[in-house]
Amino acid sequence: MWVPFISTPKRSPAASRLGKRKISSSSLQSLDTTPSGTLDLQSATVSSHASPPKTLSSTLPNPPEVAPLNFTSYTNAVFYPDWACNLASPRTAIPFENVTHVYYTFIGLNKDGSVFLTEPAAENASSSSRLTAKTCIAQIVSEREERNQDVKLLMSVGGGAGSGNFSTVVSSSKTREKFASSLKTLIDDYSFDGVDVDWESPISATEGYYFLRMIRLLRTYFTPDDYLLTATYNGASWALSEIDITSAVSVVDQFNLMTYDFYGPWNATSGYHSRLFSPVADTDSASNSMSLCLADQNIDSRKLIMGVPLYAQGFPNVTGPDQTWAKSRMPDDGIQVNYNELGLDPFDSDIVFNSTQVAAGYYNKTANIWYSFDNYESVRQKASHVKSNSLGGIFYWQSAGDMAASTGGSLVSLSALYLGATT
Repeated sequence: MWVPFISTPKRSPAASRLGKRKISSSSLQSLDTTPSGTLDLQSATVSSHASPPKTLSSTLPNPPEVAPLNFTSYTNAVFYPDWACNLASPRTAIPFENVTHVYYTFIGLNKDGSVFLTEPAAENASSSSRLTAKTCIAQIVSEREERNQDVKLLMSVGGGAGSGNFSTVVSSSKTREKFASSLKTLIDDYSFDGVDVDWESPISATEGYYFLRMIRLLRTYFTPDDYLLTATYNGASWALSEIDITSAVSVVDQFNLMTYDFYGPWNATSGYHSRLFSPVADTDSASNSMSLCLADQNIDSRKLIMGVPLYAQGFPNVTGPDQTWAKSRMPDDGIQVNYNELGLDPFDSDIVFNSTQVAAGYYNKTANIWYSFDNYESVRQKASHVKSNSLGGIFYWQSAGDMAASTGGSLVSLSALYLGATT
């Protein structure tokens, strides 16, 4: 259906993974700058076109009733960005009752191998009420103890904007050791259960080699009996080709594949950025990422975790996929809008579901922007794909983009239901 397909270049450009939150109309009035310190007027204008959420129609199917998570066979994880601590309602951003793992992001990395806590931006909080990183982490630990002590807490180091020093750090045994030791100290100081390495991304076989050396060293510090060690990695075929997948997966407890951002401002045409299947063989999709990892039958498939975005990629001046969008209207870092800021209810009649690629789209006529995102049906089918292929589960970037469970629109709660259901 999409011809031609333009593969993702060797970079990790998604603004939504960089700790940069797009501005909604509701927050625009009280917001002067983005976390980077500059007002993103274009993306703010784009988000402000979203319509208010509609009331669920009685003619549409009711969302499934979601009970608290009660299973151990599958992972249902969320990444929690530090800036979410200072949103208006941070407690709604982590549905502890319906997740197995929470990743606190992102831990910073210096060139000498030392790590540090990045301070959360204060988008929706006054200076007097702004939470520091330490306070935010303490709140997360406390909520875990109160709401679901089975949830595992991990710190994730790197990310799209924080991976610049990885190449320097991993190339020296001295800085690798400092990285591992300082990271372990940080994890122990805050009583977390483990660590995640989110290097986005090795761009050569040499960097791929050092990536493997790094996680092998981390495994000696974060021993399997006492800690969790995970890696979050770009799911695009070019990125996977730079590492020894079999060896990497064998070292970690879980290998989180970012199976999204297959389309964005780096492509010439619009497309479903987190599709499960591609209409063209051997091109990027979530299922293709898993197949590349499972080419070696010795790989433990239960270690592979499928990534699902809680945001949409937008393409201006097009009405659907496989169309050339207007470069003049596309910001450098693209148009990303949180799932809960699209102005849609879960079963909105304006949502067009592509059953072949298992992806959702929505054309906003007022803004003249077509959005690609995940919805109820795509998550249901992805959960089914996970179970039928003996994969490990699902993770979401990022928790603040989901609808609250009380609205009946939470995708995190939905996958908890389907992954926990009897096959």
